[in-house]
Amino acid sequence: MNALIKKYITSFTGIRNILALLFISISVGIIGFMLIEHLSFLDALYLTIITVSTIGFETVVPLSNTGKIFIIFYIVFNLSLFTYSITILTKFFFDGNFKKELNEIIMKEKINSLKNHVIVCGGGRNGTQAIEVLKSNGITTVLLDKNKSKEEELVADFFVHGDSTHDDDLLEANIKNAQSIIVALPSDSENLFTVLSARQLNPSIKIISRAMQDTTRKKLKLAGADNVILPEHIGGAYMASLVFASDIKEFLDILSNSNNATFKIKELNVNKEISLKKLNAWETTGANIIGIKKEDNNYVLNPGPEFIIGHSHKIIAIGSESQLSTLESFLG
Repeated sequence: MNALIKKYITSFTGIRNILALLFISISVGIIGFMLIEHLSFLDALYLTIITVSTIGFETVVPLSNTGKIFIIFYIVFNLSLFTYSITILTKFFFDGNFKKELNEIIMKEKINSLKNHVIVCGGGRNGTQAIEVLKSNGITTVLLDKNKSKEEELVADFFVHGDSTHDDDLLEANIKNAQSIIVALPSDSENLFTVLSARQLNPSIKIISRAMQDTTRKKLKLAGADNVILPEHIGGAYMASLVFASDIKEFLDILSNSNNATFKIKELNVNKEISLKKLNAWETTGANIIGIKKEDNNYVLNPGPEFIIGHSHKIIAIGSESQLSTLESFLG
């Protein structure tokens, strides 16, 4: 906590100004007394300290007229410094900045200790919806947004005020230890720069990006995005599909938004080679395997019992939390 307080004090502009002015004042006093009264450094330091502190001990040597004039101006300057310091310290402790700044430092310390969290860039409608779903599934989220007011209506676990196109702000969100980043900014250019930066800073991170135009999808993929979503296209296609498959769509909504112990849909990594028949997931765990993602990023839907899964595959399965956990342990 002492290190935390020290970091906080050095980050506060007013406190830094006070310390800088105090250093300048003492330096001016020492140099002035050494030049005017020809004192040694120790005597000049002593005379400076008793003058600044207004203790009033006797001077080391009788002062010349020039020295007396110097002390008069020096005392006036230090009285002004004292008044300024009192004003800054009063503001520091009583106008809420102390608590606010301290909370920011504490939040930064907590973010630095995170692992396997998800960074969401952009606190708009899409970003907020993503955060709500992630939090409902027990995943720690960090919102990175340029709009400071988003901190007041914070829906994420943590907030970083910054620009996601800047490496420093992504590092502040602890991108090095994040498992995924969702890029939901209002413009394709911002999304593209953020994807490039994220992929450079963490080559293994999963990047999911929003795109406003279909022509940007390929660019975002080339920049390093694993998945590119066009919300406007999805919205229109979804509404049209309700015309002829409303019950199916409603069921799929339940699948995607399910967040209870009795039913989940989950992606599982495979760490051994085995046929689905030998794995016998339904009989051994109660979970159902509904798809396989192969090494070429193509999917096999409803795979047959003879399909052999390997280390480069991922399984899409549905079941309860305990069933999926058991299946995950079977996969190695």
